[in-house]
Amino acid sequence: MSIRLTDYNSPELFSPKCPREHELAWKAKVELERIIGHVKLELVPCATRNYGRLCAEGTIEGKPLATHMIGLGLASPYVCWPGHCQAKRNWC
Repeated sequence: MSIRLTDYNSPELFSPKCPREHELAWKAKVELERIIGHVKLELVPCATRNYGRLCAEGTIEGKPLATHMIGLGLASPYVCWPGHCQAKRNWC
């Protein structure tokens, strides 16, 4: 089962547009693996089509997971509304 974590977007690991994006994607993956045992997930409705994934909001120590990842420079804010998502950040 795949889950789309809401409220942030991380660099693409499998289809990066440049070496910098690939490097940041690996750092984001490693950080999420490091903290995953402390992350609480709550399933939420998906605002848009998510390719069969469930959507979930994550928190760590009572704070949004998005805030944690954005604070480390490993993500950018990314909020979707029904039928529309903002443009994704260019990591290159």
